[in-house]
Amino acid sequence: MRVVAQALFVLHRRPYSETSFLIEALTPDFGRIGLIARGARGGKRGLAALLQPFQPLLADFVHGPELARLSAAEAASASYSLLGERSLAGLYLNELLVKLLPRGEPAATLFARYAQALSDLSTAPDIAWQLRRFERDALGEMGWLIDLLRDIDGTTIDVAAHYRIVPELGLVRDERGWSGAAIAALGNDHAIPTPAQLTQMRGFLRELLLPHMSAPMVAWGMVAALRELGGK
Repeated sequence: MRVVAQALFVLHRRPYSETSFLIEALTPDFGRIGLIARGARGGKRGLAALLQPFQPLLADFVHGPELARLSAAEAASASYSLLGERSLAGLYLNELLVKLLPRGEPAATLFARYAQALSDLSTAPDIAWQLRRFERDALGEMGWLIDLLRDIDGTTIDVAAHYRIVPELGLVRDERGWSGAAIAALGNDHAIPTPAQLTQMRGFLRELLLPHMSAPMVAWGMVAALRELGGK
């Protein structure tokens, strides 16, 4: 099947043979797809410069049994400007989608949410909060997010209490669990989480994400290693 002018973001690319790239991409109509871009490393129509993370694209490709074959691509708009730690945050989102999203399932809403997250990361001062919101929304779009407003008994989350996750059911009170204040803030887009709450959110969301991932996140291990080095 030939697809023309499909909106697309490159999530990851790696060299293939001497002149080509293998690409993991996100599209609205086909979700995550694998692409082969033949000749792109050899300067073919300037594709190498275009096939970069954070660059909105319109792409033509032909579906194959395993990989789609890219035939053309052009910029749909200016690239999102992510520098320094913001670029690392954007690459984190890319890895998350590669590990979380099955290939070939339509993902129009998640595609739009990803574009919004890149825009937010380019301007918002609170990078960690933008990452937690995207993790939350990705889980929601996949149907894996539990109720963040009520426990499994239907009782409103108590910000002074703690909760543990019961897989596929929801939250129950447990003083050894996650902060109710952090969980309540995670469910509120207008919240301004404290650093302690953001730390709780990170662990809470990882517990929700891990059962659905194809492999653990490389970024998680890198962050842990950096923290370890910083403590020495």
